Amino acid sequence: LVLLGAAGCGSLGTSSQVVESVDTNSNQRVDRTLRGDSIVSNQAPVRLRLPRNWQPVPRNNLHPTADLQAYNPDQEIYLVVLGEDQSNVSSPGNLSQQAQNYLALLKSSLTRVIASETPTDVQRVNGLNAIQYELQGEIFGTEAAYLHTTVDMDGKYYQVVAWTPTERLSNNFDEMQNIIQEFGPE
Repeated sequence: LVLLGAAGCGSLGTSSQVVESVDTNSNQRVDRTLRGDSIVSNQAPVRLRLPRNWQPVPRNNLHPTADLQAYNPDQEIYLVVLGEDQSNVSSPGNLSQQAQNYLALLKSSLTRVIASETPTDVQRVNGLNAIQYELQGEIFGTEAAYLHTTVDMDGKYYQVVAWTPTERLSNNFDEMQNIIQEFGPE
């Protein structure tokens, strides 16, 4: 997966100014600043700072409607962010109830659940209220370990889902937690 085409350039200035914005032919773009790269949603006011070795996923290859998509090819870690207005959720409730609803959807997409959801200690993502679960399952013949985080932000629930092959979870767990903490408002 490679970045496709430049979408525009800004002027050099302070570290928070965009130096260049690159289109990924998807629902997101890459903003390059003096502080590093971030992917920014073209659909919602959210961004994800990309640590070293992380790349945007072009052309919505991981999920057709995700707000943000990134991966670390060296460590085989993938991440998608999906947002939904709280007024549009099928069974309104609190953050915990909505996290359970999202987990049920994730589990229904798996061929089989290997290890049921276990809550982690995460209660905040980048200062925002959140709840996180670890889950393991099989999909398309591959066993994967997921960190599924539901974040409450500005009248929306965001699912921040990171996953890796199950056999890599112990090596990738901290990196998965770190990338999830890079999610936040634009």
